[in-house]
Amino acid sequence: MSNVHTLKDIEDRGAVGGLLGKQIPPGRQLGSIHESELEKALCGSIKIASDIANDYKDLQDIYLERVKNFNHICSGLNNKFNWLNTANTELEAKYTAKIQSLKSKIKTLKREEENSSLRDQLALKKEPRGASHNEVDSPLLNMNNISCTAPSDQSSALNQ
Repeated sequence: MSNVHTLKDIEDRGAVGGLLGKQIPPGRQLGSIHESELEKALCGSIKIASDIANDYKDLQDIYLERVKNFNHICSGLNNKFNWLNTANTELEAKYTAKIQSLKSKIKTLKREEENSSLRDQLALKKEPRGASHNEVDSPLLNMNNISCTAPSDQSSALNQ
């Protein structure tokens, strides 16, 4: 007589409650073990679905925290990269200027060396022959002349 309903069943309709009460009409009793097993399976499925939803929410929270940490680390690395680029550019400019300065000094020193060398060559050309070696120009002696006189005799001959 599962199809017969009484006034008591109508009054107890709210007392059945829960999910099972919403799906099974009030006053109807589970007639078989199979229906009882289905009810347990349904409750188990609902609990598993709820656990999965909770686990999914927990995993989402963990994922979002890791993304936040990853973005923080990337931001730090980008800042360090930018700082290193700036420092590298400054050092490159500093040493490029120093290299240019040294190249300019080298050119100046080479010009000074060339000018000094040219001055030395000009000075040698302007000096009398042999003067640079502390030599005095001596009159050329005639080797064919047999009558060579001493230098003192020549000076007396010039005075006469």
